[in-house]
Amino acid sequence: MVNTNTAWRRDTSDFDFHHYCFYNPALSQKTISSGLQITRSGSVSMTTAHEWSSSNWILFFQEGRYFIRNYDDDLGALQLGIESKVAKEPKLLSRNGGLGQQWILTRADGGDENSWTLTNGLLGNNTYLGLDGVNLLMTSDKSRGTVWDIEMNESAGIPQAGSPKVQSIQNLEPFPVTSSSSTSTAATVSNTSSVSTPGSSAAGLPGAATSPAAPPPQSISPSLSTGAIAGIIIAALATGAILAALCLFLLSRRKKAKAVAAYASSATMQVQYPKQIYASHAPQLDNVNPVYEAPVVRPAQKPYELTTEYTAELESPIVKDAPRPK
Repeated sequence: MVNTNTAWRRDTSDFDFHHYCFYNPALSQKTISSGLQITRSGSVSMTTAHEWSSSNWILFFQEGRYFIRNYDDDLGALQLGIESKVAKEPKLLSRNGGLGQQWILTRADGGDENSWTLTNGLLGNNTYLGLDGVNLLMTSDKSRGTVWDIEMNESAGIPQAGSPKVQSIQNLEPFPVTSSSSTSTAATVSNTSSVSTPGSSAAGLPGAATSPAAPPPQSISPSLSTGAIAGIIIAALATGAILAALCLFLLSRRKKAKAVAAYASSATMQVQYPKQIYASHAPQLDNVNPVYEAPVVRPAQKPYELTTEYTAELESPIVKDAPRPK
C-alpha cells in the first residue's frame, strides 16, 4: 500500500516532507516571504522571521531540480523564479517547467548541514541567489549574502497529499548539457536514483558525471570566398569579351585589306593600251615624250587611222592636225 504522506515524491530529496524557512546570516531574524499576502506582481523580500505565513516554503524535488512553492498559494499555481536572464530579481511566477523556475541547491563550502547556495537553471552555476539590502538578487558576487540557512518549520505542518502544491511538473525544460561538474547534492542523489525513476535523465542535469563532449567536426570551408570567386568569374568573362572583340577587329581589317588589294589588281588588269595609235592635237604633244590622245568615237563616224603619209609628219618638230573627215 502506498504511503499517502510521501506519494507525491518522485525521487529522493535532501529535504523532508515539511515546510522550510530561508534565513540569511547577512540579515539576522529575517526570512524570505511575500508579506501579508501574495501580490499580483509576485514580489518577495526579507521580512521579520515568523511574522507571516508566507515565510514557509515547499521544496518540491523532481528529476534532479527543485521547485520552490509558497505556503499561502493554496492552488499551487505559483513558483519562485526569474522571468529572463535580464530580470535577475526572483519573484513568484505562474507555474511552469521552464529553466527560470528550476533551482539547484548545493551545500555551502565550510558551512553546517543547513547551509546552502541556490543557483537557477536559466543563469547557470556561477550566479547565486543573494541579497541587495532586503531584496533578493541573482548575483555572481559570493560576498552578497549567497549562503542560506534552510530550516524546517514543524509548526507549519506538512503539505497535504494530493494538494496542487505537491504535484509534479509536466514537460520539464532540460538543463543544457555541459562538461563541467558540480558538487550539488541534489544532482548526486538524482544520479543514484535515475535507474529506478522513469523518465529521469541524469545526463542532462548539472553535476552529473559526464565525459567531455567531443568537439564538433570542423567544417571545411572553401579557400576562396564567394565574392572572390564571383570576381574571378567576372574578370574571366571580361577578358574573353575583350579577346573576342580584338579577334573580330583583326579579321575585319584583314578582310578590308584583301578587298583593297583585289580592287587594285582588278583596276590594273582593266588598263589596256590601244593596238593602234591615233592622232592627237598638236598642242598636247611634247618633243621628247609625245602624248597621244585617242579621238572621241562617235556612233555615226569612224575615226581615221594614220597613214604612212602622216607618220613622217609626226616625227617632225611641227605636227599638223590630221585631216578631218569630209
